Amino acid sequence: MTVVAAVALVATPLPAGEKSLSQQLDELSAPQSRVRLHAAEQIMTRETQTLAHLPAAGTLPTPGANDLLERIRLNFEQRRADDVARPHRIAVEKRMSVSSLFTQISNQCGWKFDTTRLNESVLGRQIESVPEMSVWKVLSHASQTAQFAVRGMSPSGDLILIDRPEASGTVVTKGIVRSTIMPARTRRLGDGRRLLTVTADLLAEPSKLPVRVQWHDSDSKAIAGQAQLKPWTPDARRNLPWINRDGGTPLTIRFVLPADIESEAVLDLSLPVTLTYGAGQVELSIPRIAESDGAFDRVGHVALKVQDAQLREGSSGQSPEPARLRVEAAVRFLNCSAELESHTGAVTNAAPRLSKSSTQLVEYRAVGTGVGRFDATLIFEGPIEALRTSDLEWSLPQTLVEEQITIEAKIPIAEK
Repeated sequence: MTVVAAVALVATPLPAGEKSLSQQLDELSAPQSRVRLHAAEQIMTRETQTLAHLPAAGTLPTPGANDLLERIRLNFEQRRADDVARPHRIAVEKRMSVSSLFTQISNQCGWKFDTTRLNESVLGRQIESVPEMSVWKVLSHASQTAQFAVRGMSPSGDLILIDRPEASGTVVTKGIVRSTIMPARTRRLGDGRRLLTVTADLLAEPSKLPVRVQWHDSDSKAIAGQAQLKPWTPDARRNLPWINRDGGTPLTIRFVLPADIESEAVLDLSLPVTLTYGAGQVELSIPRIAESDGAFDRVGHVALKVQDAQLREGSSGQSPEPARLRVEAAVRFLNCSAELESHTGAVTNAAPRLSKSSTQLVEYRAVGTGVGRFDATLIFEGPIEALRTSDLEWSLPQTLVEEQITIEAKIPIAEK
């Protein structure tokens, strides 16, 4: 896993000290180098939740202390980045029903399941115990036994399950990603060769969604028989936003199949892809947002400023309208690279919210305005008193991280 635009300083693990975080931060400005470095190492042995309690960048008394603070922050961000791509794992310790398995996964991992398309008989089928493995692999094991399939994900983040076996594609898992790869399709070219198309749907764990996927056709490998196939467009570079609804994020790549390769051959695939995640979520808050023109909040490298807030009363009569709050806000990602700017919209998919549950966000627009900068328009509706007294709450990532995975599978070649 790589933090985009930064490489973290990895500290040698040390026994946790007895000093408070405040005392250790003070020691970053000590005149003795030994004391400063020891304090930094001690802070980096703490849990990653410490990141939210670090002072803002550049606010310590000396340049050296601020440099150490930045290295400490990057260390925590790297550790959080590693956590993002670590798949959930469970063990099925005893024989249980499919319904009980879904309950266990929900309780341990926070996943939600849409079982409305499943027959009651499927939910009651029994599965045997399995040793600890990733949740995706446990679900694959259970689906083969109980004859159900993962269809995709609903807009609310529930995994959609259907009561038919996965017979149309090859399912493989790698890290937090589950890939369904369809049989390769062929189309004859004019010179006797055939164009071979491979399609796959990528689905990520519900709680660990990437924001984009990238791959280069030239890095992909396909072997049929003894021949290594050439990509149809070797110079193509793909960059797609991550989609976890319905069947998942579609991946398509084409190869040239020589005329002397039999159609019944099995295709041996190796598809390296790079996933990008937002990591190190921080919670930004503006109290009583309707009365907060010019209000400001900053946590770590993320800053939020309210440019304007306008509250409009609703109307009654034959066509009543709810009260409406319009907020113009600016978000800044400090100390980031240009890499973040072009994906600001994807990184901020988690929309802002108001603290009163009787309100709802009805419109959200974000426009990138520079490196790590965007302006947002937020429109909320609800009872006027709830809008007037609500706090704005917004969860945003502190950094982008990248991870490369390789999807490997053997799939059949099917004639069109």
